[in-house]
Amino acid sequence: MSSMSPEAERLHLLMAYKAVAARKVDFLEIVATSSDAAHAIERIVDSFSVSESAANYLLTLQLFRLTTSESERMAGELAALEIRIPHP
Repeated sequence: MSSMSPEAERLHLLMAYKAVAARKVDFLEIVATSSDAAHAIERIVDSFSVSESAANYLLTLQLFRLTTSESERMAGELAALEIRIPHP
């Protein structure tokens, strides 16, 4: 991801966040039942089809980021970035 612009990198992370926000319980179960951080990252990559760097970002999120109001704020940020930045 290092070759991405800061905006493109943020878009990449917010798209991963969106995938997790839609399946919060699954995400929390993966984290709670993983043996360590590396195992959790591996399972997040597999379960949510995100990159390893995005999985690391998701794993280090503060839990309040999964609240409804924070999810709405981040969805708004994602929508704005999707308009400005082309993505696959």
